[in-house]
Amino acid sequence: MESTIQMNDRTVERVSSGRPSRVLLALYRLGMAVHCRLWLGFHVRRGDELPDVSGAILMCNHPTGLDMAMLNVAFGPAVLHPDVPRDNARGFGVRWLRDKVGAVYHERNSSVTEVRHRTEALRTCLDMGDCVVEFPERESKPYRWQLGELSDRPFFLAAVLDAPIIPVVLAPRVTRALNGFVRRKPGFELRIGTPVWLDRTLRTREAEARFRHDVERQMRELLVLE
Repeated sequence: MESTIQMNDRTVERVSSGRPSRVLLALYRLGMAVHCRLWLGFHVRRGDELPDVSGAILMCNHPTGLDMAMLNVAFGPAVLHPDVPRDNARGFGVRWLRDKVGAVYHERNSSVTEVRHRTEALRTCLDMGDCVVEFPERESKPYRWQLGELSDRPFFLAAVLDAPIIPVVLAPRVTRALNGFVRRKPGFELRIGTPVWLDRTLRTREAEARFRHDVERQMRELLVLE
């Protein structure tokens, strides 16, 4: 059976022939940096250092349709590959950005073969020194500031691909940005945790349980209002 999990045309070109257009990506990031700063008051929490995300899985909550744009703005020149359902690649600039960066699309309720193909596509991204972005909440609710139920997918991928998970969250902040005046909504602050690796010295079940616990604990702590 031919897998329905595949990278789109631009992504296949990205994997096989080198870097995406840095100029177009830089222009998009510049435009989104202005938009996110003025409209959402977006910034990285003071004191948080941006980690090296090459070869890592960035795990983030999902409180807005602009989350991927804000991650791209925050992490500058890093190439981020979002792993997203094919029917969820919508929104202002979202599909364009995902295509340019090299999104890996997948179908919901994938077969074993499809999961294997998708995993190999993500492995290719990590092997090139890029970063894979996962949004593990089973449901996306705008402006939800509590961590929802997380899927097993990112933890499975991290274990199979032997990659660390870097927990990050988009948290609310009181801001005088335009969104606060017009819609009375809070702004966004990116908070960054520390990388978590699967401890392979432990027994499999214990290692998996601790791995998940450590990532979830960091994300919940990062979301605590300050």
